Amino acid sequence: MRASAAAARTAWEIVAASLASFALARLLPAAAPEGMSGLRGMLVVLPVVAALFASVSRRARPAFVELALWAGWLGLALHSFSLGIPGLTPLVAGAGLALAGVRTARLVLHLRRGVTGPGLWPVFALPLALYLFAWPWATTARAPDGDEPYYLLLTQSLATDGDVDLANEYRDAAWKRFSDVPIAPQPGDPVGGPGHEGAIYSRHSALLPAILAPLYRLAGPYGAQLGMLLLAAGAAAAGFAAARARFAGEVRSVVDSWTILAFAPPLLLYAGQFWVEVPAALLLALALRSLARLDSTQAVDGVDGLDALETSAASARPARRDLIVLALALLFLPLLKLRFLALTIPLGALAVMRLRRGRENRRVRPELFGLLAGVALALVALGAWNFLRYGNPLRMYAIRDLAIFDVPWSDQLRGDFGLFFDAAFGLFALSPIWLLLLPGLGLAILHARRRDPTHTPPGELLALVPYLLFVGMRREWYGGWSPPFRYGVVLLPALALLLPPLFVRRGRQGEIRRGLAPLLVPALALSTTLLAMVYLIHPAWSYSLADGSSRLLDELARSFAHRTGDWIRLFPSMARPRRATWLVPLVATVAMLGLATWRSRARSLHVSSADPRNLRWPAAALALLLGGSALALAAQRLPTSRLEFEDAGIEHSGGALYPERWTVDRTRFSGGWVLRDGAALVVRPIAGGALCQLKIRALPVGLTTAGARIAVRDGAALVASLPVPASGAEENWVTLETAPFPFMPGDALRISLELPEKLPARRFVVLDRADVEWR
Repeated sequence: MRASAAAARTAWEIVAASLASFALARLLPAAAPEGMSGLRGMLVVLPVVAALFASVSRRARPAFVELALWAGWLGLALHSFSLGIPGLTPLVAGAGLALAGVRTARLVLHLRRGVTGPGLWPVFALPLALYLFAWPWATTARAPDGDEPYYLLLTQSLATDGDVDLANEYRDAAWKRFSDVPIAPQPGDPVGGPGHEGAIYSRHSALLPAILAPLYRLAGPYGAQLGMLLLAAGAAAAGFAAARARFAGEVRSVVDSWTILAFAPPLLLYAGQFWVEVPAALLLALALRSLARLDSTQAVDGVDGLDALETSAASARPARRDLIVLALALLFLPLLKLRFLALTIPLGALAVMRLRRGRENRRVRPELFGLLAGVALALVALGAWNFLRYGNPLRMYAIRDLAIFDVPWSDQLRGDFGLFFDAAFGLFALSPIWLLLLPGLGLAILHARRRDPTHTPPGELLALVPYLLFVGMRREWYGGWSPPFRYGVVLLPALALLLPPLFVRRGRQGEIRRGLAPLLVPALALSTTLLAMVYLIHPAWSYSLADGSSRLLDELARSFAHRTGDWIRLFPSMARPRRATWLVPLVATVAMLGLATWRSRARSLHVSSADPRNLRWPAAALALLLGGSALALAAQRLPTSRLEFEDAGIEHSGGALYPERWTVDRTRFSGGWVLRDGAALVVRPIAGGALCQLKIRALPVGLTTAGARIAVRDGAALVASLPVPASGAEENWVTLETAPFPFMPGDALRISLELPEKLPARRFVVLDRADVEWR
């Protein structure tokens, strides 16, 4: 009775807060000054955010200082809104996000102190509150990109026309409702056959747009974005439920892993964006929870599955609804995206193995076998429908796209390592706290044969391998125009299952846990928080080109190129392989495993040490500062071995990026910089000797006659003049090599193209890179 009264009170508070938000939306000027609409949105949703925060815990009330800071922020936001000072807006938005982060952290610590653990509402409402508050600023600072506008267009078609034919949407420019960038059909989109002439369909599945269509009809694009926020918060809550089912009784370790899943990027950045990986993560988490209940060796959550943790033998038996949830999750995954069939098949096989192994599962075997057979028939029917409508049972895929073993092993490694280690698109560069996966994986492998209930069984991990292989083999393993780790977002609930054993207090695992260095988690948490704030304030910075760098590194390189040297080369890139591509993953893995086994005096890795008064946190901040200083020093002192001519740290005078910025599947090309007559590049290599020699990789385009030369000058002195061969019928890359020339530390080299006569703009030379040798 008390629970129902609390739920009713929460519902009424959220309704009242929603009405207050509607009132604010009418009171605040709709035509906000440029750059202020995001801040206006944060003010509008603040009442609902406050209600969600309050619903998480009635006891963890804000302190007077926190309330004073919120009042000051509110006054500053309203004042800056009335003045319309665009330069102040990002600072005000960042301050608001920081305050929301502090409130979230305080509530997380309160949830951890519970004896039985939180129910599902707090672990859903708390992420939703943070996502909702960050959403207005993040979505107004950048337009929908990549596949997002196509999902929105399909959602609009379903909401308004009730069909998936987009011909009239393209004709009427319906995209203007949510984007300023024109949208045209994508190459290879299916078209109508006999009886459907003129129809244009989307290559993307209609399941996600069908889910969002009712909200789109009610509130337009904003309603659809709210739906994505709800799905992201649902994925976080379902991930918590899966971990709780797997690690029954380990309340705090489950909350710790859920904190990383819910509040660290990438899920934090994907909330509110239109990517199928977010609802797919929700489905995967639900499937993992059901699989945990099929494992009769585990004690899982109670019969109601919502509010308390139970460890009785009866609670280990799966209920009929668990089987239904498992079957629906396995069915909807490939309906969201056919790519997720690589998860459905191994998870279904794992479910069958669990049923055959556990005695407690005998009574539900016929039901689950029937459900899995229904899933298989539904997928066969989907293939038949695709064949009849589009002429291909795989819709947009071909059989050769599934030939994993035909892909060179080096390309497969680049893709799989890139998902985690790449400086632009990797999980660890985006969110260093996820580096804890490395010791977590080590513990999982170490205890795989022991069937220890405090460690993740190997089945869940092996079920991810086919998907990782399929994604890694693709040339666009990085996900295209999206924030980092797009293809891996669906795996986050499964990866999060590797984290709870690192926080377990009892038994042999406690010895391994105490082996983690005391500054490890605070340092990773602080660096993740800093990066998350940067990407929330500048959402466009999370979108990078496949050019061997990242947008954040480019911004830093432009700001400090003359003072900190070339430090892009110190970060791994699988798009442009270099020494760091393989050295950094090796060093990071060895270091993390070494820290995980080092016998320190730290009592625990528990986030209970997250108390701000704990000296670990200032010590970790100092360690990060020293680490950044060492990185800058290395960038200044290590001799240059390669120059990438498209890097932001190089001064470009004229010319253009090659290939063009928005080229689809850029990894098909060797990137570089176009040099035309009058264009030049200025590079400042770090000397490693008295003599310098350059080996420049170049592509002549349209140069049918000889006479063009690449001039290299050190100041006013010409140190090399390299003849460019004429391009033939087939354009080929050539290597132009200079003779060794004297070079003084601090000198700048100017590289330009000299032509015997004025040539059309379509005739140029592309410079890819220069290997530098010192003597």
